[in-house]
Amino acid sequence: MSSPHVIYLKCFVSKAGDGSINADCRLQGQDWIEGTNTLYHFADKLDNKGNFHSRKQFIIVYPRPLEELKKGETFAKEVKDKYTEMYGQSAKSVEKKWFEFWK
Repeated sequence: MSSPHVIYLKCFVSKAGDGSINADCRLQGQDWIEGTNTLYHFADKLDNKGNFHSRKQFIIVYPRPLEELKKGETFAKEVKDKYTEMYGQSAKSVEKKWFEFWK
């Protein structure tokens, strides 16, 4: 696999109440067996108490040289400032009930 500018990873894992596991991991759209095995082992250790449990995540990685990375505090402030600029209010002032997440 060549070194891409953007790396994307699609992960899915589920564990049914009967203990059966379904896992899928794709790196750049191709099956990634090491990732799938890791997800399978994660689910195998998961105590779902007989209930169905699933997780799905799409991860995008944009590799940068270390000297281009910002400190966490600086980056967090920039994100909050951009949010305030876009929505006219600070991120902390937005409080919604859990069942109103779509609003």
